[in-house]
Amino acid sequence: MKEMRNEHRFDTHIGIVIKDAQGLNFGFIKNMSKSGAFIETKKAMPIGTAIDFTLSNGSSRAQVHSRVIRILKHEQSNQILGVGVCFAPLMGSNKFVRDDLLLCCMTRKYLEMWDQPQTPRNFFSQDQELTEN
Repeated sequence: MKEMRNEHRFDTHIGIVIKDAQGLNFGFIKNMSKSGAFIETKKAMPIGTAIDFTLSNGSSRAQVHSRVIRILKHEQSNQILGVGVCFAPLMGSNKFVRDDLLLCCMTRKYLEMWDQPQTPRNFFSQDQELTEN
């Protein structure tokens, strides 16, 4: 399958309430970039459906307007697994909240990459041995 993403995406698990023309639904943002996200949801939404949701970084909220651009279904059961959405341009504090969440996701990803398994002697115990000799 050809990769169609223009921006690097970062894994996340953000619970959201999705608002579309039919009402409110629940979903989880499973990955996100500057231009869009993949939302895990069981609700079928046709490509082109306009949806809104709110992102929060804990201290501020951003109202996000987006449009469904991709639908992911289970290969065998054809059950809806989620939708890919493209964000409308974000401005001001809305852009700040999105960027703050992306920074958090990037930091978590790179910390996981740098995290080394614990060894019997950690760095601090080695320093103590060096100063004791």
